[in-house]
Amino acid sequence: MKRIISLWLPTFATDRLNQTKIKAKYKITVNEKQNKEFPLATVQKLNGVKRILAVNNAARLEGIKTGYTLADAKALFPELLIEKADYINDSKTLETLVKAFQRYSPWTAIDLNETNPLVSLIGSGSIWIDITGCAHLYDGEHPLVKDLYNYCLRIGYQARIGLADTPGAAWAVARFNNALSTIIPPKSQKEALAHYPVVALRLDPTTTEKLHNLGLNQIGDVYNVPRAPLTSRFGLGLLQRLDQILGLENEPISPYRSKPEYLVRISFPEPIGNKQDIKFALDKLLIKLCKVLEKNNLGARLLKFSIFRIDNTHMS
Repeated sequence: MKRIISLWLPTFATDRLNQTKIKAKYKITVNEKQNKEFPLATVQKLNGVKRILAVNNAARLEGIKTGYTLADAKALFPELLIEKADYINDSKTLETLVKAFQRYSPWTAIDLNETNPLVSLIGSGSIWIDITGCAHLYDGEHPLVKDLYNYCLRIGYQARIGLADTPGAAWAVARFNNALSTIIPPKSQKEALAHYPVVALRLDPTTTEKLHNLGLNQIGDVYNVPRAPLTSRFGLGLLQRLDQILGLENEPISPYRSKPEYLVRISFPEPIGNKQDIKFALDKLLIKLCKVLEKNNLGARLLKFSIFRIDNTHMS
C-alpha cells in the first residue's frame, strides 16, 4: 500500500524572497525580539495595471489579497513591501526543493495541478513525496511528518502537510484541514474525507458550482448518489476524481529527475553493514546501469554512488 505526502507551501513565492535581504533593501530596522514577518507582496503588470499576484501571511492579515491593484493594496497598507513576480526563479527554486526533499524519499515530484482558482493560492507551491517504505527510517509516519515540517520552517517556508494512501486524499487534507499536518490512517480515507467540501476533489469551478446547486456540498454527499446519473450529468471527470481520492483508481506520480539522468537503485528489507554485501549490491547496480547506458549508446566518465543509512544520514 502506498503512502503519499502532499506538501503544500501556501506562501511559496513570498517565502522564497529572503526577509532579511528584503528588510535591508527597504532599510527596515527592527529589534531582534521584534523580528517578525513584514507584509510583502509580489506584483505583475496585467493589461497595463499592476496587480498583486502573491502575498505572505503578514500582508494577508492587513487585508491584502491576490488580484488587488497595487494602488488598492498600498491604500490598505502604505508600508507594504513590493517585489516583482519572478516565475523563472520560482520554478528553479521549486525544482531545488524537490531535490532537497529526496532526503525523505527518492520519489518526489512537483505537483503540476495547482490550477483550480477555488482552492489554489497564486504564488503557492506543491510537492508530492511518496514515502512508501520510508517511514521506518524516522521511527514512523508521525516523526517523519514532524521532521519534514520543521525542515520546511528551518529553510524559510510555511508548510501544510497531508499524508494518506492516495495523492488526492493527501492533497485534500493538506488544504482543507485546519491542522498544520494531517495523517489519514491506511484504508481510512473514505470516512476521513466525508465531511470535506466537494472542491477538495480537485474539480473545476463549473463542476463544483453544479454540485452545490444540487445540494451536494460535501464529498460524503456524492458517495450515495448512483454513478449513472453522475456520469450523465458531469461526465467521467467527477467519478474519476472520486475514485482516485478513494484509491479505487490509480493516480501515478512520476518522480522528479534531472535530465539527462541515469539512475539505478536497490533497497533492502533489513539494514546491511557488511562490506561484502555493499560491494555485491554495487556490482548489481553497475550491471543494471551499464545495460541502460548501452541501450542509449552512452558511456560514463563519472559515477556517483550514494548510501542511505538507517539514521537518515547518507554518504556519496
